[in-house]
Amino acid sequence: MEQTPTRITNQSPFVNALRLFPMVEDVSDYNANRLLECGHPIAEIKAVHTGANASSASPDDAGGLDLEQLKLSVT
Repeated sequence: MEQTPTRITNQSPFVNALRLFPMVEDVSDYNANRLLECGHPIAEIKAVHTGANASSASPDDAGGLDLEQLKLSVT
């Protein structure tokens, strides 16, 4: 059985909906695009590693956070 995608004409109820992505890269791409689309300045905060092994931790150890910088929309 094939499933045909449904086109949603009124997307406003879904603007702030929770989104699930199959890959971490998809999440990063979505977040980066949303930051660019918002039209606000973007603050880039460089990471400060504290602790003996903090700089060698993986993104998985940090809950998926980028270990080098954090980007935030400034409104």
